[in-house]
Amino acid sequence: MKEIYQYLDNEIKKALPENWRFIPNDKLLGKDDYKISYAFNSSGTKNKSKLINILVLNSGVELNEYTESRIIKLRDYIISKDCLFVVIVEQENSKYLNDTGIFESENLKLNHKNYISFYCYQDQKLKTTVDGIKYEDLNQVIRDLWSGKLNYDGISKGSQFVNLELMNDECWKCKRKIRTVTGIVFPNIQLETWSNKNWLYFNQLYPLSKINSKNAEKIKSYIKALRQNDDSIGIVDYKYSNSVKSKYFASSCPICNSLRGDFHVQDERMKFLHDLDNRLNGNLSYYSIELNINEIMIENLDNGFEGCPHTCIMGWNKQN
Repeated sequence: MKEIYQYLDNEIKKALPENWRFIPNDKLLGKDDYKISYAFNSSGTKNKSKLINILVLNSGVELNEYTESRIIKLRDYIISKDCLFVVIVEQENSKYLNDTGIFESENLKLNHKNYISFYCYQDQKLKTTVDGIKYEDLNQVIRDLWSGKLNYDGISKGSQFVNLELMNDECWKCKRKIRTVTGIVFPNIQLETWSNKNWLYFNQLYPLSKINSKNAEKIKSYIKALRQNDDSIGIVDYKYSNSVKSKYFASSCPICNSLRGDFHVQDERMKFLHDLDNRLNGNLSYYSIELNINEIMIENLDNGFEGCPHTCIMGWNKQN
C-alpha cells in the first residue's frame, strides 16, 4: 500500500518545477484514508490557475458506508469551490477493477470539469492511461493537467444554450411530410447559425421523453412560436403511449396528431447520422434554446454515445 504513495511522491517531483509551492500538510483537506496527499495550483499558462487536490485511494483502503460518504462529501466540497479533485486509484490488474475501482467508477466518478481520476495499475508498473489505450507515467499526465494540456470538454449543470433538433420525417399514419422534434443536443461550441459542419455535439441526442417538466414547458413554448412560420413542425406535449402504457413528453404529427415515439424517432434518425450534409440539406436542423441542465441530465448523456460524424466524446482530452 505504501508503494503507491512513494510512487506519487516521485512522480510529483518529476511533474512540477523544483520550487513549485504546495499547500502545507496541516492545511490539506480530509483525514485518514480520505486525506488529500497534495494540493497545488495549476500553472495558469493557458487558463485561469486552479487549485489541484490529489486524493489517493490505495488498493487496501477500507471502504464502508462511513468512509465512502466522507470521500463523496470531500469531492462535492472541493468541486463546489471550483477546485480540481484528482483521484489516484491503485489497481492490481488492468483487466478488472478491485473494490476500490468499483467504488470510484460507480459511486464517486463524475463527468465534470472539476473531477478527474487516474487508475495506476500494478501489472503496468503503476502506469496510467487517459485514453484507455496508451499507458504512460503518472508524472506525464500530472504535468499535462498542471500545464493545461489536459482539458475537460463537456457540459456543466446550470442555465445554458443547447440545440433543439428537428428532423425531416413522414407520419406513419397519414403519410404527410412533417418536421419531428427529436430532442436536444449539446454543441461543443456556440455559433450564430447551425446549418454547417463546423460543430459537433457531445455524446448523443437527449430525447424529449427524458426532459423534465420545466424544460419541457420552455420547449413547448419555443416550438409553438416556430410553428407560426412553419406548420409542418410537430406539436410537442405530454402524450399517451400504448407501447409503454403511460404519458411522456414527445412530438406528434401536426396533421393527424399521431405520436412520434422514441423508438420510431431514433430509428428514423439513424439514416441521417452517417453524413454531416444532412445539416446542410435540412434533414436535421437545429435551434438554440436556453434550458436549465441538472446532474441527472449530464449523467444520462454520459451513459451513451452515438458513434457518428456528428458527435464528440464528453470528458478529459489531451491537446496536441
